[in-house]
Amino acid sequence: MESIENAAVETYTKNIEYFTNTHKHLIELISTLDLAVTRGDYEEEYSLEYIDGYFDIKNLKTGHYTYNQNSNNISKQITNRVTYSKKQSCFEGYPLYNFTDEEFEKTGGAPKLLVGMLPLMRYYIEHLNLANPMKEINKFMFVGVQLGLHIPMIHEKIRAKEYLIIEDNLEIFKLSLFTTKYYELGKEATLYFSVADTENLFVQTMKIYLQNTFYDNRYLKYSLFPGYSNNKLQHIQNALTTQSFVFFPYKMSLDKFLKPLEYINDGYNILNLDIPLINPITKNKPTLVLGAGPAFKQNIEWVKENHKKFIIIAASAVINTLHEHNIKPDILTHIDGQDISSEHFKNIDTKVFLKDAIVVFGSHVSSLVREKFTKQQIFYFEEDTYYFKDFGAFLTPCVGSFSLLFSLLMHTTDTYLLGLNFAVDQETGATHSSDHLEAQNIDMKDKSKLQQDMSFINNLLPVEGNFRETVYTNGLLHSSVQVLYQRIPMLKTKQQTIYNMNDGAMLNQATPKRIEDVDTAKLEDIDKTVLFAGFEEVFLKHSKQRLSPDDVMSLKKRLKNAKLVKKIIDDFESAPTSFNIDGYLYDILGVVSQIMKMIGRESNNLTHVFQEYFQMAIPTVIDFFNAKGLKNEKRHIKKLDKILVTEMHSICDIYISGLETFINERC
Repeated sequence: MESIENAAVETYTKNIEYFTNTHKHLIELISTLDLAVTRGDYEEEYSLEYIDGYFDIKNLKTGHYTYNQNSNNISKQITNRVTYSKKQSCFEGYPLYNFTDEEFEKTGGAPKLLVGMLPLMRYYIEHLNLANPMKEINKFMFVGVQLGLHIPMIHEKIRAKEYLIIEDNLEIFKLSLFTTKYYELGKEATLYFSVADTENLFVQTMKIYLQNTFYDNRYLKYSLFPGYSNNKLQHIQNALTTQSFVFFPYKMSLDKFLKPLEYINDGYNILNLDIPLINPITKNKPTLVLGAGPAFKQNIEWVKENHKKFIIIAASAVINTLHEHNIKPDILTHIDGQDISSEHFKNIDTKVFLKDAIVVFGSHVSSLVREKFTKQQIFYFEEDTYYFKDFGAFLTPCVGSFSLLFSLLMHTTDTYLLGLNFAVDQETGATHSSDHLEAQNIDMKDKSKLQQDMSFINNLLPVEGNFRETVYTNGLLHSSVQVLYQRIPMLKTKQQTIYNMNDGAMLNQATPKRIEDVDTAKLEDIDKTVLFAGFEEVFLKHSKQRLSPDDVMSLKKRLKNAKLVKKIIDDFESAPTSFNIDGYLYDILGVVSQIMKMIGRESNNLTHVFQEYFQMAIPTVIDFFNAKGLKNEKRHIKKLDKILVTEMHSICDIYISGLETFINERC
């Protein structure tokens, strides 16, 4: 028995040494736990027990044992359930579509924007038997650790190159340090750990796990420890469905980066978001940010009664309802680039009803929307284009999250949020207020189940609530929570307070406040007649209407760099094609590497588009050749290579043409 204890202590000591050198955040977590136990702030709930030749975990409060039988045998059973099948304990990294030409013509939304990927998707689906198992498993996830005895067993079976190890309970994970030699596993594979992560921290860990070797992300195998909650699987699925290239396809990014060239140098104001937009007129005046979440229309009477007491920043999706109640926003925000978003203004004479409103537009807003306002009203901001030197940018998934950040940038003292639920209605499943163009109701009866079909709209997941312990949201809505989790601390000062009045998701550094608890009697009406001129003065001070000579030179350098990328593709196309699978994959990954190394202000936009394309295209090709029983490999290499090269040329040609036209005609 003493030798077993000594071996366990030695394993723990070597694990701590390994984590100290490679995963310092785990050491910090364990040290915090140990300190809390020493101080008496935390009472240990579990202990490691050695019973009849095996280790087990005892719950000190209930006396229950986790394994309750030979843990070595259970670990072998878990290992035996791991297969190379794509149909068992496996996540699809992203969806593929197999539309016919006729079906595709009828398809709107994201699939329509994947037109360049469709030939590759079709070829993959038509020529690959998905029943064929994988040759190799390069990435694997352990969902639930307990004592971790199954981890080295599974590694011995599959020999993956990367592992994501997930355990929500820090105390249990610490016990596994006595029984599992992570330091040995770390010599043979790259290890990622998600231990006691909040939902937002987990998403960040998943992003790193997915991005570092994105080319192996077509299918992701996992092992779920028996009895472990499905919640974590829902969060994994959410992380996959909210990858930017999934719900914001690369051709949409390409359009977004070129769209500003339609109005730059045409007299429109481009607003710098890198500088606080401090306005003396708004000092100490409360701001109400209105979004199109379910809470908005549920509380419209309160808004109608109190709107004169707030500076109103409203997302365009709520303008119809505001118009019905004669509530005029002081600042209107709009970032949607689709033409259909102009329907938000249907039956509204915007140049009359909104004549005293400042309008803040994202970089790729449709011209159909732009034409509804006067040039004087409109202030554009850049979304990662950086055509104007040293101009800041916001990149948010939705207009509601942008509106909140914009309010903070204006140094508002008190910001109240309404209609920014970032969660579905917990009773009806409504994603938005009823007048939103994309409003729908999601079936709540299976909200806690893991769905087989991946959807960033229809798949629900539990997150920390603002008023409730847990609320359910979808990936699209939760992506804004994640952005706000990162961006609010970057903008919010100690003097600013955010009041979240929504029965939705908890927001970072926001104070929950029920709408009935807002003491509106203490708030005075605001003289709105001076607001437009005040906002305009401040915004103009931080805006430009034309590119500077240096900005034009930068634009020409973008064009030069784009042509260098095109040459990389040309050189690859003209070089002899390797018809050995390993050789071809090595060559194509070399092209990917060369293009991805093109970074900096003048390269980032095109590189970003290619990154999003590669994140979907390259794993598709690699997984195609990772199938057992694949025949006619040379023919497949030739066909797939042509598809890849054709689309890479298409991306370059569209980008180069857009830049050349602007430089020649408007600079």
